[in-house]
Amino acid sequence: MNNLLILGAGVEKTDGIDMPLANELVPQIRDFIFENEIGKEVDKKLRDIIKGLRFSYDDFVKKAVDRLASDFKKEVNIILVQVKKTKETESLTNEQENIAKIIISFLEKIQRMQEDVILDEDTADLIRSVFKDVDIADENIVDLGKLSFSDTFEIVMKKILEISIREPNHPVLKHVYRNLMDFENLLLKHFIGFYNENFSDIKKYLYISWTLWAFLVWKEQQTFITYNRQNVPFYSNIKQVNNVITFNYTSFAETYFQDAKYFHGNLKKYIRLDNRGECLIDDFENLNIVNFFEEILSPNIDFDKKRFVIPSIVPPLRLKPVLSNEYIDIWHNSVELIRQSSTIVIVGYSFNYADEHFNDLIRKNKEKKIIVIDPVAENVISNLSRIFSYRKEDYTISKIQGKTSFQSGNLTIIQSVASEIVIDKLYS
Repeated sequence: MNNLLILGAGVEKTDGIDMPLANELVPQIRDFIFENEIGKEVDKKLRDIIKGLRFSYDDFVKKAVDRLASDFKKEVNIILVQVKKTKETESLTNEQENIAKIIISFLEKIQRMQEDVILDEDTADLIRSVFKDVDIADENIVDLGKLSFSDTFEIVMKKILEISIREPNHPVLKHVYRNLMDFENLLLKHFIGFYNENFSDIKKYLYISWTLWAFLVWKEQQTFITYNRQNVPFYSNIKQVNNVITFNYTSFAETYFQDAKYFHGNLKKYIRLDNRGECLIDDFENLNIVNFFEEILSPNIDFDKKRFVIPSIVPPLRLKPVLSNEYIDIWHNSVELIRQSSTIVIVGYSFNYADEHFNDLIRKNKEKKIIVIDPVAENVISNLSRIFSYRKEDYTISKIQGKTSFQSGNLTIIQSVASEIVIDKLYS
Protein backbone atom coordinates (compact mmCIF):
# COMPACT_ATOMS: atom_id res chain seq x y z
CA MET A 1 0.00 0.00 0.00
CA ASN A 2 1.27 3.47 -0.90
CA ASN A 3 -0.36 5.02 2.12
CA LEU A 4 1.52 7.28 4.53
CA LEU A 5 0.73 8.45 8.08
CA ILE A 6 2.50 11.55 9.44
CA LEU A 7 2.35 12.08 13.20
CA GLY A 8 2.83 15.46 14.86
CA ALA A 9 3.08 16.37 18.53
CA GLY A 10 -0.69 16.76 18.86
CA VAL A 11 -1.13 12.98 18.49
CA GLU A 12 0.46 12.40 21.87
CA LYS A 13 -1.91 14.79 23.63
CA THR A 14 -4.38 11.89 23.35
CA ASP A 15 -6.03 11.00 26.67
CA GLY A 16 -3.93 8.32 28.33
CA ILE A 17 -0.66 9.47 26.74
CA ASP A 18 -0.85 13.20 27.47
CA MET A 19 2.71 14.08 26.48
CA PRO A 20 3.27 17.86 26.78
CA LEU A 21 3.27 20.27 23.87
CA ALA A 22 6.14 22.76 23.54
CA ASN A 23 4.34 25.48 25.53
CA GLU A 24 3.76 23.06 28.42
CA LEU A 25 7.31 21.75 28.75
CA VAL A 26 8.92 24.31 31.06
CA PRO A 27 6.34 24.10 33.88
CA GLN A 28 6.09 20.31 33.61
CA ILE A 29 9.86 19.75 33.61
CA ARG A 30 10.18 22.19 36.51
CA ASP A 31 7.61 20.16 38.48
CA PHE A 32 9.45 16.93 37.54
CA ILE A 33 12.76 18.34 38.81
CA PHE A 34 11.38 19.75 42.06
CA GLU A 35 8.58 17.35 43.03
CA ASN A 36 9.32 13.93 41.51
CA GLU A 37 11.88 11.71 43.28
CA ILE A 38 13.43 10.54 40.00
CA GLY A 39 13.45 14.14 38.75
CA LYS A 40 15.28 15.30 41.88
CA GLU A 41 17.93 12.61 41.34
CA VAL A 42 18.24 13.58 37.67
CA ASP A 43 18.83 17.21 38.61
CA LYS A 44 21.45 16.30 41.20
CA LYS A 45 23.27 13.89 38.91
CA LEU A 46 23.39 16.37 36.02
CA ARG A 47 24.76 19.10 38.28
CA ASP A 48 27.47 16.67 39.43
CA ILE A 49 28.39 15.97 35.80
CA ILE A 50 28.10 19.59 34.50
CA LYS A 51 30.35 21.49 36.89
CA GLY A 52 29.72 25.22 37.23
CA LEU A 53 26.25 25.10 35.65
CA ARG A 54 24.36 28.38 36.11
CA PHE A 55 20.80 27.55 35.15
CA SER A 56 17.63 26.51 36.93
CA TYR A 57 14.08 26.29 35.65
CA ASP A 58 12.89 28.23 38.69
CA ASP A 59 15.18 31.20 37.93
CA PHE A 60 14.28 31.01 34.24
CA VAL A 61 10.56 31.26 35.03
CA LYS A 62 11.03 34.16 37.47
CA LYS A 63 13.20 36.12 35.04
CA ALA A 64 10.79 35.50 32.17
CA VAL A 65 7.84 36.78 34.22
CA ASP A 66 9.78 39.87 35.33
CA ARG A 67 10.94 40.54 31.78
CA LEU A 68 7.51 40.30 30.22
CA ALA A 69 5.79 42.25 32.99
CA SER A 70 8.22 45.16 32.55
CA ASP A 71 8.44 44.95 28.74
CA PHE A 72 4.76 44.33 28.17
CA LYS A 73 4.03 47.37 26.00
CA LYS A 74 5.60 45.74 22.91
CA GLU A 75 3.02 42.94 23.02
CA VAL A 76 -0.07 45.07 23.72
CA ASN A 77 -1.82 45.21 20.34
CA ILE A 78 -1.33 41.53 19.45
CA ILE A 79 -2.50 40.27 22.84
CA LEU A 80 -5.48 42.66 22.96
CA VAL A 81 -6.86 41.44 19.63
CA GLN A 82 -6.48 37.77 20.60
CA VAL A 83 -8.00 38.13 24.09
CA LYS A 84 -10.99 40.10 22.72
CA LYS A 85 -11.60 37.45 20.08
CA THR A 86 -11.46 34.68 22.71
CA LYS A 87 -13.89 36.55 24.97
CA GLU A 88 -16.35 37.00 22.10
CA THR A 89 -16.15 33.54 20.54
CA GLU A 90 -15.35 31.00 23.28
CA SER A 91 -17.35 29.72 26.22
CA LEU A 92 -15.53 30.91 29.36
CA THR A 93 -16.05 30.39 33.08
CA ASN A 94 -16.81 33.46 35.20
CA GLU A 95 -13.23 33.56 36.45
CA GLN A 96 -11.82 33.28 32.92
CA GLU A 97 -14.13 36.04 31.69
CA ASN A 98 -13.14 38.32 34.57
CA ILE A 99 -9.44 37.78 33.83
CA ALA A 100 -10.15 38.62 30.18
CA LYS A 101 -11.89 41.86 31.27
CA ILE A 102 -8.92 42.87 33.44
CA ILE A 103 -6.47 42.26 30.60
CA ILE A 104 -8.65 44.12 28.06
CA SER A 105 -9.11 47.08 30.42
CA PHE A 106 -5.38 47.36 31.06
CA LEU A 107 -4.37 46.96 27.45
CA GLU A 108 -6.96 49.35 26.02
CA LYS A 109 -5.62 52.07 28.32
CA ILE A 110 -2.07 51.37 27.18
CA GLN A 111 -3.19 51.28 23.55
CA ARG A 112 -4.94 54.67 23.86
CA MET A 113 -1.81 56.12 25.43
CA GLN A 114 0.30 54.75 22.58
CA GLU A 115 -2.03 56.31 20.01
CA ASP A 116 -2.31 59.67 21.79
CA VAL A 117 1.43 60.36 21.75
CA ILE A 118 1.84 59.77 18.00
CA LEU A 119 2.92 62.94 16.20
CA ASP A 120 0.25 63.44 13.53
CA GLU A 121 1.25 64.59 10.04
CA ASP A 122 -0.55 67.95 10.27
CA THR A 123 1.40 68.90 13.38
CA ALA A 124 4.63 67.65 11.82
CA ASP A 125 4.01 69.83 8.72
CA LEU A 126 3.27 72.81 10.95
CA ILE A 127 6.56 72.34 12.83
CA ARG A 128 8.48 72.12 9.55
CA SER A 129 6.90 75.32 8.28
CA VAL A 130 7.59 77.33 11.46
CA PHE A 131 10.95 75.80 12.47
CA LYS A 132 12.67 75.03 9.18
CA ASP A 133 15.89 73.83 10.81
CA VAL A 134 14.15 71.20 12.98
CA ASP A 135 14.67 67.63 11.80
CA ILE A 136 11.66 65.53 12.86
CA ALA A 137 13.15 62.12 13.54
CA ASP A 138 10.62 60.73 16.04
CA GLU A 139 7.07 59.51 15.44
CA ASN A 140 6.07 60.02 19.07
CA ILE A 141 6.23 63.04 21.36
CA VAL A 142 6.77 60.77 24.37
CA ASP A 143 9.34 57.97 24.51
CA LEU A 144 7.14 55.12 25.73
CA GLY A 145 10.17 52.89 26.14
CA LYS A 146 11.36 55.05 29.03
CA LEU A 147 8.04 55.06 30.85
CA SER A 148 7.51 52.49 33.59
CA PHE A 149 4.38 50.72 34.74
CA SER A 150 2.99 51.30 38.21
CA ASP A 151 3.48 48.78 41.01
CA THR A 152 -0.22 47.85 40.78
CA PHE A 153 0.08 47.02 37.09
CA GLU A 154 3.24 44.95 37.53
CA ILE A 155 1.82 43.06 40.54
CA VAL A 156 -1.40 42.21 38.65
CA MET A 157 0.46 41.25 35.48
CA LYS A 158 2.85 39.00 37.42
CA LYS A 159 -0.14 37.27 39.04
CA ILE A 160 -1.69 36.77 35.61
CA LEU A 161 1.58 35.46 34.17
CA GLU A 162 2.07 33.07 37.08
CA ILE A 163 -1.40 31.61 36.45
CA SER A 164 -0.59 31.30 32.73
CA ILE A 165 2.53 29.27 33.55
CA ARG A 166 0.51 26.85 35.67
CA GLU A 167 -2.19 26.70 32.98
CA PRO A 168 -0.41 27.09 29.60
CA ASN A 169 -3.58 26.14 27.68
CA HIS A 170 -5.86 28.56 29.55
CA PRO A 171 -8.22 29.94 26.84
CA VAL A 172 -7.47 33.58 27.73
CA LEU A 173 -4.00 33.49 29.25
CA LYS A 174 -2.42 31.46 26.46
CA HIS A 175 -2.46 34.72 24.47
CA VAL A 176 -0.62 36.57 27.23
CA TYR A 177 1.77 33.66 27.75
CA ARG A 178 2.73 33.53 24.06
CA ASN A 179 6.49 32.95 23.86
CA LEU A 180 7.16 33.44 27.57
CA MET A 181 8.05 29.80 28.16
CA ASP A 182 9.05 28.82 24.61
CA PHE A 183 11.11 25.67 25.23
CA GLU A 184 12.21 25.41 21.61
CA ASN A 185 13.70 28.91 21.73
CA LEU A 186 15.42 27.97 24.98
CA LEU A 187 17.10 25.00 23.28
CA LEU A 188 17.95 27.05 20.21
CA LYS A 189 19.51 29.87 22.22
CA HIS A 190 22.02 27.57 23.93
CA PHE A 191 22.71 25.09 21.10
CA ILE A 192 24.63 27.89 19.37
CA GLY A 193 27.26 27.40 22.09
CA PHE A 194 28.55 24.31 20.28
CA TYR A 195 29.35 26.48 17.24
CA ASN A 196 31.11 29.32 19.05
CA GLU A 197 32.56 27.14 21.85
CA ASN A 198 30.77 29.07 24.56
CA PHE A 199 31.01 26.70 27.53
CA SER A 200 28.31 28.52 29.48
CA ASP A 201 25.78 27.89 26.69
CA ILE A 202 27.03 24.33 26.19
CA LYS A 203 26.48 23.56 29.87
CA LYS A 204 22.97 24.97 29.75
CA TYR A 205 22.12 23.04 26.57
CA LEU A 206 23.40 19.79 28.08
CA TYR A 207 21.32 20.33 31.22
CA ILE A 208 18.15 21.46 29.38
CA SER A 209 18.25 18.77 26.70
CA TRP A 210 18.98 15.95 29.15
CA THR A 211 16.27 17.07 31.61
CA LEU A 212 13.88 17.16 28.64
CA TRP A 213 14.99 13.64 27.66
CA ALA A 214 14.68 12.33 31.23
CA PHE A 215 11.21 13.81 31.66
CA LEU A 216 9.93 12.38 28.35
CA VAL A 217 11.42 8.95 29.07
CA TRP A 218 9.79 8.96 32.50
CA LYS A 219 6.41 10.00 30.98
CA GLU A 220 6.70 7.24 28.38
CA GLN A 221 7.49 4.66 31.06
CA GLN A 222 4.38 5.72 33.01
CA THR A 223 2.24 5.25 29.89
CA PHE A 224 3.59 1.73 29.29
CA ILE A 225 3.00 0.86 32.95
CA THR A 226 -0.62 1.98 32.65
CA TYR A 227 -1.46 0.40 29.29
CA ASN A 228 1.33 -2.13 28.62
CA ARG A 229 2.94 -2.14 25.18
CA GLN A 230 -0.03 -3.59 23.30
CA ASN A 231 -2.73 -1.10 24.31
CA VAL A 232 -1.31 2.44 24.09
CA PRO A 233 -4.15 4.85 23.19
CA PHE A 234 -4.38 6.00 19.55
CA TYR A 235 -1.44 3.88 18.35
CA SER A 236 -3.02 0.51 19.16
CA ASN A 237 -6.12 1.37 17.08
CA ILE A 238 -4.21 1.62 13.78
CA LYS A 239 -3.94 -1.70 11.94
CA GLN A 240 -3.69 -0.94 8.22
CA VAL A 241 -0.76 1.48 8.01
CA ASN A 242 2.92 0.61 7.75
CA ASN A 243 4.55 3.75 6.36
CA VAL A 244 4.93 6.29 9.17
CA ILE A 245 6.86 9.52 9.69
CA THR A 246 6.78 10.91 13.21
CA PHE A 247 7.87 14.23 14.72
CA ASN A 248 7.63 12.77 18.22
CA TYR A 249 10.60 11.43 20.17
CA THR A 250 8.86 8.64 22.10
CA SER A 251 9.18 4.99 21.14
CA PHE A 252 5.40 4.57 20.69
CA ALA A 253 5.59 4.82 16.88
CA GLU A 254 8.47 2.35 16.71
CA THR A 255 6.59 -0.07 18.97
CA TYR A 256 3.61 -0.21 16.60
CA PHE A 257 5.15 0.49 13.19
CA GLN A 258 8.32 -1.45 12.38
CA ASP A 259 10.05 1.07 10.16
CA ALA A 260 8.75 4.40 11.50
CA LYS A 261 10.91 7.35 10.42
CA TYR A 262 11.86 9.64 13.32
CA PHE A 263 12.21 12.96 11.53
CA HIS A 264 13.39 14.99 14.54
CA GLY A 265 15.00 12.38 16.74
CA ASN A 266 14.40 9.48 19.08
CA LEU A 267 14.64 9.03 22.86
CA LYS A 268 16.32 5.63 22.36
CA LYS A 269 19.53 7.16 20.98
CA TYR A 270 22.22 9.65 21.92
CA ILE A 271 24.93 11.36 19.86
CA ARG A 272 28.57 12.14 20.51
CA LEU A 273 29.02 15.52 18.89
CA ASP A 274 32.74 15.54 18.09
CA ASN A 275 32.55 12.50 15.78
CA ARG A 276 28.78 12.50 15.03
CA GLY A 277 28.61 8.95 16.36
CA GLU A 278 25.11 7.77 17.24
CA CYS A 279 24.52 5.14 19.92
CA LEU A 280 21.45 3.06 20.72
CA ILE A 281 20.61 2.95 24.42
CA ASP A 282 20.90 -0.60 25.71
CA ASP A 283 17.73 -2.22 27.08
CA PHE A 284 15.78 1.02 26.73
CA GLU A 285 12.49 -0.67 27.67
CA ASN A 286 13.81 -1.31 31.20
CA LEU A 287 16.00 1.76 31.50
CA ASN A 288 16.94 3.18 34.90
CA ILE A 289 17.23 6.88 34.05
CA VAL A 290 19.54 7.88 36.91
CA ASN A 291 21.87 4.90 36.33
CA PHE A 292 22.08 5.86 32.65
CA PHE A 293 23.43 9.29 33.63
CA GLU A 294 25.99 7.71 35.96
CA GLU A 295 27.14 4.91 33.63
CA ILE A 296 26.90 6.54 30.19
CA LEU A 297 26.62 10.30 30.43
CA SER A 298 29.26 10.94 33.07
CA PRO A 299 32.20 9.20 31.32
CA ASN A 300 31.25 10.67 27.92
CA ILE A 301 31.26 14.36 28.89
CA ASP A 302 34.66 16.02 29.17
CA PHE A 303 34.92 19.81 28.87
CA ASP A 304 38.74 19.77 28.74
CA LYS A 305 38.68 17.46 25.71
CA LYS A 306 35.53 19.13 24.28
CA ARG A 307 33.73 15.78 24.21
CA PHE A 308 29.97 15.96 24.65
CA VAL A 309 27.01 13.63 24.22
CA ILE A 310 23.48 14.94 23.69
CA PRO A 311 20.09 13.27 23.20
CA SER A 312 19.26 12.42 19.61
CA ILE A 313 16.86 15.35 19.42
CA VAL A 314 17.21 17.82 16.54
CA PRO A 315 17.19 21.36 17.97
CA PRO A 316 14.61 23.77 16.50
CA LEU A 317 16.84 25.62 14.02
CA ARG A 318 15.27 26.61 10.71
CA LEU A 319 18.35 25.16 9.03
CA LYS A 320 18.45 21.78 10.72
CA PRO A 321 21.93 20.63 11.80
CA VAL A 322 23.00 17.15 10.71
CA LEU A 323 23.68 15.65 14.14
CA SER A 324 24.65 12.30 12.62
CA ASN A 325 24.79 10.64 9.20
CA GLU A 326 21.69 8.65 10.08
CA TYR A 327 19.59 11.81 9.80
CA ILE A 328 20.58 12.19 6.15
CA ASP A 329 19.21 8.70 5.50
CA ILE A 330 16.04 9.36 7.52
CA TRP A 331 15.28 12.62 5.71
CA HIS A 332 16.03 11.08 2.31
CA ASN A 333 13.82 8.06 3.03
CA SER A 334 11.04 10.37 4.28
CA VAL A 335 11.17 12.31 1.02
CA GLU A 336 10.86 9.04 -0.92
CA LEU A 337 7.92 7.88 1.21
CA ILE A 338 6.07 11.13 0.50
CA ARG A 339 6.81 10.93 -3.23
CA GLN A 340 5.64 7.33 -3.51
CA SER A 341 2.46 7.74 -1.44
CA SER A 342 -0.97 8.03 -3.01
CA THR A 343 -2.77 9.08 0.21
CA ILE A 344 -1.15 11.01 3.05
CA VAL A 345 -2.90 11.37 6.41
CA ILE A 346 -1.39 14.00 8.71
CA VAL A 347 -2.40 14.02 12.38
CA GLY A 348 -1.47 16.49 15.13
CA TYR A 349 0.79 18.58 12.90
CA SER A 350 -0.27 22.19 12.33
CA PHE A 351 2.16 23.32 9.58
CA ASN A 352 3.75 26.08 11.63
CA TYR A 353 6.31 28.28 9.93
CA ALA A 354 9.07 26.93 12.19
CA ASP A 355 8.74 23.57 10.37
CA GLU A 356 8.98 25.07 6.90
CA HIS A 357 11.68 22.54 5.98
CA PHE A 358 9.06 19.77 6.18
CA ASN A 359 6.21 21.92 4.88
CA ASP A 360 8.20 22.30 1.69
CA LEU A 361 8.13 18.53 1.17
CA ILE A 362 4.33 18.65 1.28
CA ARG A 363 4.33 21.70 -1.01
CA LYS A 364 6.24 19.73 -3.64
CA ASN A 365 3.74 16.85 -3.42
CA LYS A 366 0.48 18.73 -3.03
CA GLU A 367 -1.10 16.85 -5.94
CA LYS A 368 -1.43 13.82 -3.62
CA LYS A 369 -4.61 13.08 -1.70
CA ILE A 370 -3.87 14.74 1.64
CA ILE A 371 -6.05 14.48 4.76
CA VAL A 372 -5.21 16.61 7.81
CA ILE A 373 -6.75 15.95 11.24
CA ASP A 374 -6.61 18.78 13.78
CA PRO A 375 -9.04 20.08 16.44
CA VAL A 376 -8.29 23.71 15.50
CA ALA A 377 -9.12 23.61 11.80
CA GLU A 378 -9.09 27.41 11.45
CA ASN A 379 -5.39 27.60 12.33
CA VAL A 380 -4.52 24.77 9.95
CA ILE A 381 -6.47 26.41 7.11
CA SER A 382 -4.52 29.62 7.71
CA ASN A 383 -1.14 27.86 7.85
CA LEU A 384 -1.88 25.72 4.79
CA SER A 385 -2.59 28.83 2.71
CA ARG A 386 1.20 29.19 2.35
CA ILE A 387 1.34 25.74 0.73
CA PHE A 388 -1.89 25.35 -1.24
CA SER A 389 -2.90 29.00 -1.80
CA TYR A 390 -6.48 28.13 -0.82
CA ARG A 391 -8.56 30.85 0.81
CA LYS A 392 -11.01 30.01 3.59
CA GLU A 393 -13.94 30.49 1.20
CA ASP A 394 -12.44 27.93 -1.23
CA TYR A 395 -13.27 25.06 1.14
CA THR A 396 -16.52 23.10 0.99
CA ILE A 397 -17.86 22.07 4.40
CA SER A 398 -18.98 18.46 4.85
CA LYS A 399 -18.84 15.60 7.36
CA ILE A 400 -16.36 12.72 7.72
CA GLN A 401 -16.95 10.14 10.48
CA GLY A 402 -19.39 12.60 12.02
CA LYS A 403 -16.81 15.41 12.22
CA THR A 404 -16.89 18.71 10.34
CA SER A 405 -14.50 18.65 7.40
CA PHE A 406 -13.25 21.23 4.91
CA GLN A 407 -12.43 20.10 1.38
CA SER A 408 -10.76 21.83 -1.55
CA GLY A 409 -9.24 19.93 -4.45
CA ASN A 410 -7.26 16.95 -3.11
CA LEU A 411 -6.96 18.51 0.35
CA THR A 412 -9.28 17.60 3.25
CA ILE A 413 -9.11 19.01 6.78
CA ILE A 414 -11.03 17.16 9.50
CA GLN A 415 -11.79 19.13 12.64
CA SER A 416 -11.21 16.55 15.35
CA VAL A 417 -8.79 15.20 17.93
CA ALA A 418 -6.80 12.23 16.71
CA SER A 419 -8.39 9.60 18.96
CA GLU A 420 -11.91 10.26 17.64
CA ILE A 421 -11.10 9.32 14.04
CA VAL A 422 -10.66 5.78 12.70
CA ILE A 423 -7.44 6.34 10.76
CA ASP A 424 -7.62 3.08 8.76
CA LYS A 425 -10.93 4.11 7.14
CA LEU A 426 -9.41 7.26 5.68
CA TYR A 427 -7.34 5.21 3.23
CA SER A 428 -10.29 3.31 1.73
